[in-house]
Amino acid sequence: MSVDTLTQSPSSTRGRVALLAAVLGVTSVAAVFGGLLWPEPAAGGETYSYADIAAGRDLWWSLLTGLAAMAVLNVPFQALATMFLVRRRGSTWATIGAVLMWLGTAFQTVGVAGWATAYY
Repeated sequence: MSVDTLTQSPSSTRGRVALLAAVLGVTSVAAVFGGLLWPEPAAGGETYSYADIAAGRDLWWSLLTGLAAMAVLNVPFQALATMFLVRRRGSTWATIGAVLMWLGTAFQTVGVAGWATAYY
């Protein structure tokens, strides 16, 4: 192994973690704004009627699709960040947890995308 390979490794890891942190930050802030745009039910309860959704179906579609897209980016990147942090002891469990996070996010975003399509 050459000396150049050893000196480039920490900076490339630092660059990857910086990119990961930037994506996590942007998607987290965007999710907060998406939550602020979330409409309240007209009846004041926790369930929505057809009239609530029909009036703003473009808003519903864009909110649900945008939040699902951010979940696809944010949750797997959280799993990657955890795998960067846990390298030795507990790395097997961190990897298993990361895989479960990826699978759960995939199932949830497919469900939310179907929900957005049904609302549209």
